[in-house]
Amino acid sequence: MKRSEIGKHLVVDPKVCHGKLTFKGTRVPVSTVLTFLSMGDSIDSILRNWPELSREAVEEAIRWTADLIHEKYKTKTARMGKVARVNSARIEYMQVKDETVHALKWPGPRRNR
Repeated sequence: MKRSEIGKHLVVDPKVCHGKLTFKGTRVPVSTVLTFLSMGDSIDSILRNWPELSREAVEEAIRWTADLIHEKYKTKTARMGKVARVNSARIEYMQVKDETVHALKWPGPRRNR
């Protein structure tokens, strides 16, 4: 397997993290960051914990993942009329109904305390 660059900030390199998708120039797996985001951490929190990452890199990972999900479930997503966008803190879903955009915020699953 050869090194594959995915976008500007993501890379799959068999010599880094056993070939997992990581942020370019780091050993930080994209899946780890996405897991923390899904548990409710903000992008700001991610950047404090991994200062080697940039906001642009994290947002690219979110967009890349959203694109993969959209491709896999494109018929269902298109019927539901939802699109994801990234703001400074979390992913927001916008639902379009009758030419009106409704914001649907999903904070992610709750953590066990």
